[in-house]
Amino acid sequence: MVTKIMLVKDGNRLAPADPWSSEALDEMSQGEIVNAAITRPRNAKFHRKFFAFLNLIFENQTKYQKLDQLLTALKQATGHGEYADSTDGKSKIFIPASISFARCDEASFDKFYNSFVAIVVRDIIPGLDEAALEAELEAFIV
Repeated sequence: MVTKIMLVKDGNRLAPADPWSSEALDEMSQGEIVNAAITRPRNAKFHRKFFAFLNLIFENQTKYQKLDQLLTALKQATGHGEYADSTDGKSKIFIPASISFARCDEASFDKFYNSFVAIVVRDIIPGLDEAALEAELEAFIV
């Protein structure tokens, strides 16, 4: 059985971050050994900000016909994915990695986002004032 709980660092130990997590820990026997994977939950506001930014870029460009095409191109430019051999073995194809909450933790998404902004400012909309854009996006997603 898989039980997901939220923990908070308290000195040199991890403690339950909410009543449900506390209850789940109380159900464990003293000394019981369990496996755990540490991930940092994603920030939903930051995720909305990214998609607001992506839509703004899409609406102000003419190269890509679909939003997914732009997103895939940006994932490739940021290195957020991997290359695999094509079926004929003569070329490589890019397989984009997911940015969904379930598959991309906060640290990975933050790295992707920062690379994404740098590429947009450098290649897609050169001269874009990054600080002004960030302020506009913050106001947009509140």
